Amino acid sequence: MNVFSITQLRLQNQHLINQEFTSPANIVKQMGAVQSQDYAGAKWALGQR
Repeated sequence: MNVFSITQLRLQNQHLINQEFTSPANIVKQMGAVQSQDYAGAKWALGQR
């Protein structure tokens, strides 16, 4: 497995390259949890997805 493949898998698993979600609630439901150090970080994590 090369670096590009690893990168693609990681982005897919973190839901950063596919736009399959229609609302923040759907994102949280799929992910189960969002880890961050603060509230702003949690919002940013959801906003990226």
